[in-house]
Amino acid sequence: MTRAAIAFFGLGALGAVLAARLVAAGHRLAAFDPQPAALAAHHAACGPGLANAAACTVWISCVTDEAAAEALYFGVGGLIERLPGGALAIDHTTTGPGFARRLGAALAARALGFVDCPLSGGLGGARAGKLLALQAARCAQARDAAAVLAAYCSRITRLGAAGSGQTAKLANQLAIAGTLRGLHEAARLARAGGLDVGTLLEALGAGSAHSAQMDQHAGALAEGERAFGARFGWIAKDLQLARAELRAVGADVGMAGWLLERIAAAEAG
Repeated sequence: MTRAAIAFFGLGALGAVLAARLVAAGHRLAAFDPQPAALAAHHAACGPGLANAAACTVWISCVTDEAAAEALYFGVGGLIERLPGGALAIDHTTTGPGFARRLGAALAARALGFVDCPLSGGLGGARAGKLLALQAARCAQARDAAAVLAAYCSRITRLGAAGSGQTAKLANQLAIAGTLRGLHEAARLARAGGLDVGTLLEALGAGSAHSAQMDQHAGALAEGERAFGARFGWIAKDLQLARAELRAVGADVGMAGWLLERIAAAEAG
């Protein structure tokens, strides 16, 4: 595998794992995060790395949400102004498709490469190097990115132009949210009927109800409504993006709208 000089932005829970796997794969990293503790933890685990991003040919972002990505790329002193000629930007942040299209156009205007590349598989998949990359890029840029993505992705699916990756990720999140809600309701029924939720989930896991979401959230489901509610809230921001995209294309907001209403009601209660 070709070793690359990479500027990596965003050392949160997922980003820290991705950055560590890139270093373990032999890539050279210049890592950045606005939180000093996150940056210190990365350096403690992976070494000091490259001192700056000037010589990096690949720039990867994995930040919390679209607002953070907006500030990172388009804010004062943002990456749009700092990316060196010929560099390739790969964005793993989950955003709306419109943002990805706008970012791709801004980078193309400067003759810079862009891969719209949200990920699926969670922290477990990241640690195991088995994430799915939902990639949207031109052929040459997708090929150049593949050598880097191999550090943490076992499958890369190319979907089309910038924005396509984010549309696919939001579809993925809708599917996950539906499964999570179904599990929530199943646990509620079991608890109301006097069943031990943990025992029930273990049994259901051997049948057609088994899912990755059941594996990941069985413990919280068994603990009760409050514990699972805390786990469920994280997907709200992605459901908001999905609802906005459905509205933008004139489609019924369907389950995304209903689930957001349920999350808001739970938080209010």
